[in-house]
Amino acid sequence: MPISDLVRDKAGAFYGTTFNGGNSVCSCGSVYKLVPPAVAGGAWTESQLYAFPYDSIHGRLPANAALALTSNGTLYGVTIQGGAWNEGVIYELQTKNGKSYTETDLYSFGDAADGNTPNGPIALDSAGNLYGVTLWGGAFNQGTVYKYTPATSKSAAVETILYSFGSSSTDGTNPSGNLVFDAGGDIYGVTNNGGNDLSDGTVFTLEYANKTYTESIVFTFSRSARTGTNPVAGLSWNPTNNSLYGTTTQYGALDTGSGTVYQLLPPAVKTGTWTETTLYDFTYDVVGGYPAGIVTRDPTTGTLYGTAQNGGIEGCDLYCGTVWQIVNP
Repeated sequence: MPISDLVRDKAGAFYGTTFNGGNSVCSCGSVYKLVPPAVAGGAWTESQLYAFPYDSIHGRLPANAALALTSNGTLYGVTIQGGAWNEGVIYELQTKNGKSYTETDLYSFGDAADGNTPNGPIALDSAGNLYGVTLWGGAFNQGTVYKYTPATSKSAAVETILYSFGSSSTDGTNPSGNLVFDAGGDIYGVTNNGGNDLSDGTVFTLEYANKTYTESIVFTFSRSARTGTNPVAGLSWNPTNNSLYGTTTQYGALDTGSGTVYQLLPPAVKTGTWTETTLYDFTYDVVGGYPAGIVTRDPTTGTLYGTAQNGGIEGCDLYCGTVWQIVNP
């Protein structure tokens, strides 16, 4: 069962993961590559780059998160189980020829107050550091944002918790999805829960200054305010006006609602309030519901695209799904 979004290299090949399959003994998932045909209209070629094993050392069961791909063809990903504490790992796949790959588990989550169960794609900065989120763990066992600095000839690899969620009743909990960075190095993401008494979820930022990160809530979702609740996917950045786009999976303007597409516009001054606008409310049936995927923005037209897991056909409520677009948001 393919579980991740796809990433594409300069030659047009796609990379992704499956949640199961691969190893015939445990069916613990795999990493695969799809190479386009040499002639238009021909068949694509699929190859398995790695099958996750079931043992006490390696990661297994890839998270529902796209792989990170570097310019030299190295792939990074995370699993939700396996590793030294069976709480998931960061893994790396290196290649010299684009055909054979060597897998290395770089880091095992779950020790002491560390994060566990990584569930978002890895983000890479210009220095080669890796960033992501864990669903659980941290100081309050409500999830973390982490940074992993790879080993060099002069220093060992280091994993650092940048923030532990759940420090207050209004803080977000259980972060999910991808992280995005602004030009100043601030990090933005979403939490599936927390923020209010009903645990409707938040958008957060980690502001970077003096080599430290300070967390603040950009927006708290609210079913009573009809904003949609409980985002699963992360955020998309619009560089033309620095706005953020995302989806929520539940509620919305109508009692029968099942998620929204939203936009967050930044304040005129850094200390101001972000403005949230609901661009679309999902209502099941033919328009779909439970949009759990990331928003894709066409940089030329500004049109937004995404998917919803449910609805799409009359009489097919669950697990049919739609692909949607929003023109001129």
